[in-house]
Amino acid sequence: MARRLNLADSDADSFETTPFAQQHYQYDGSNNSSQEQNVSNSSKFFTRLRYYIPSLYWIPNYDLKTFPSDFLAALTVACLSIPQGLSYASAIVHLPPVYGLYVTCVPLIVYALFGTSRQISIGPEALIAMLVGSAIFAESIAAVTVVGFLVGLFTLLLGLFRVGFLDSILSRSLLRGFITALAVIIIVGQSVTLLGLDKLPGSRHGGSTVSKFLFILENLGYIHWQTALLSGASLLFLFSMQALKRRSQVKWFQYVPEFLIVCVLSTIFCKHYKWDEDGVMILGPLEHGKIPTPRIPPLLDAERIHDVLIPAVLTSIMGFVISAAITKTYAIQHNYSVSPNRELVALGVANIVGSLFQTWPAFGSVARSKLNNQVGGRSQLSGLMTGVIGLVAVSYFLPSLRYLPKAVLSSLIFVAGVSLLVEAPKELRYIIHMRSWGDLTLLLITFLVTMAISIEAGTFTSVGLSLLLVVKKSTRPKILIMGKIPGEDKFKPIKEYPEAEQVQGVQLIQIQEALFFANTGQLKDRLRRVEQFGDDNVHPSEEPRIPPTSYVIFDGGNMPEIDASAAQILLEIVDDYHRRGVIIYFVKLRENCKETFTRSGLIDHIGPHRFFRKINEAMEHIELQRDREVYQVHTIDS
Repeated sequence: MARRLNLADSDADSFETTPFAQQHYQYDGSNNSSQEQNVSNSSKFFTRLRYYIPSLYWIPNYDLKTFPSDFLAALTVACLSIPQGLSYASAIVHLPPVYGLYVTCVPLIVYALFGTSRQISIGPEALIAMLVGSAIFAESIAAVTVVGFLVGLFTLLLGLFRVGFLDSILSRSLLRGFITALAVIIIVGQSVTLLGLDKLPGSRHGGSTVSKFLFILENLGYIHWQTALLSGASLLFLFSMQALKRRSQVKWFQYVPEFLIVCVLSTIFCKHYKWDEDGVMILGPLEHGKIPTPRIPPLLDAERIHDVLIPAVLTSIMGFVISAAITKTYAIQHNYSVSPNRELVALGVANIVGSLFQTWPAFGSVARSKLNNQVGGRSQLSGLMTGVIGLVAVSYFLPSLRYLPKAVLSSLIFVAGVSLLVEAPKELRYIIHMRSWGDLTLLLITFLVTMAISIEAGTFTSVGLSLLLVVKKSTRPKILIMGKIPGEDKFKPIKEYPEAEQVQGVQLIQIQEALFFANTGQLKDRLRRVEQFGDDNVHPSEEPRIPPTSYVIFDGGNMPEIDASAAQILLEIVDDYHRRGVIIYFVKLRENCKETFTRSGLIDHIGPHRFFRKINEAMEHIELQRDREVYQVHTIDS
């Protein structure tokens, strides 16, 4: 009670020192404490809620000074995303164009509420559209919706299970090979429409990219020249505008929506000059759209679910890897933090909600995110407003797109394909300059599999090989072979210090990381190679190069922990050494590792007198051991 009074001296002075007053004070104090605890719990809950739903933080704290730039960025990005959505829907996913607009608004609005990146633009993307289009094999809205739901569900589960490190395990060379192959597939596939060969028999066959390319070559005499000229003019305008934007220092020029301009102008000219009557293919009649009523994706039969399940999983991984690269780029540039796990949750929720509105999977777009950043997008509000502008387009502007030529939409996709391809030469030059032939091989394997077999096979190859590489690296523990610096009592890695010399008959091995069940399996074989060749990278078919080893010292100073399975394998390694008469020492072992060694019996098996704090102490013990052996030999001889 006295302690309670001391905790609030100002309150204590106002009370009489009577039992009643003391009891009354105690009662109020406990009540205040309870109230403070409730307020603290409530505050903690709201803080956690704001962490998982970032919009609860940025909306109340939004700086109105940034609204003009956010709105202008939203308008500019919408002028790009709306034509892209229309083109991807009709030409790649083979759905009515309005479904491309659904993808430009619903997932983006949801992401703005749950996402942590301020610059990323979520929505239709050529690479994801290709993956989805190749997975459904038909114009099936139900199948696309199911794919969107499965992608969202899997992405959400990855986030809830905190698997955000996935963006770090996919090899850059494998991704480059896959993306380059997709770029070629897009360019070849859209060339059929650009040249006006759509109406020819076999133009829509689902063959490989090579067969489509041969189809184009075989039918060059049937090119619809009016369509081809329109395509060429559109491509010339788009590429010229992009080149001018890269070189221009005028800020307002970056806001010019070249994709929207080419769509509007071609629609006006096509309607006025009746190009459709001359054979130019157009979108055709479109009614006023509306956002569909949310509904649970339909249940597909087991066979169809099996067909879309694997592509959905691979799409979610690929989409997240690309989106994570975008979020990290702009988070570093603008000095704020993003969480890969929260990004997974945000993308998962966005795609699940989007699937209720019949959208295909939506992930980050490199081109639109770059544009959003360039023209002033500084918060999630720019993405939110882009989605709202998409809703307006769905509701009011669809009928005016009736005369939009399909060749123009294909030119938009063609430009997107070229943008995916443009980084490939630079990447190849870098790999060749670095003489990284392994990376070059992986790039070529992924590229050829994707081109020759299918997009699914290429996706599976890129993800599968990346996982195998990670497993291979993780199962190979990092060890260094140490040698003594002449004239000094120092021991350094032989690879880094050529002057370091191995002590005759002694192997000094430094363990560079934690030992656990996955990375200890190969340790025994590697130690045998070190014992025979002085290097663990030598092929075992070669003849031993160094004299037999009598002593092995393990430096565990950089080994933070060891699990039970690794300790069991170490027991087997120690037994193997003992059978061959090799004596084992451990130095610099940490306390937590000593506990594992004690429980596993390693300390008793090796001998408590063979554990030292320093390498020099172990070397001195070895010298004493050698002197004792020499003395015993002399005694026997005499």
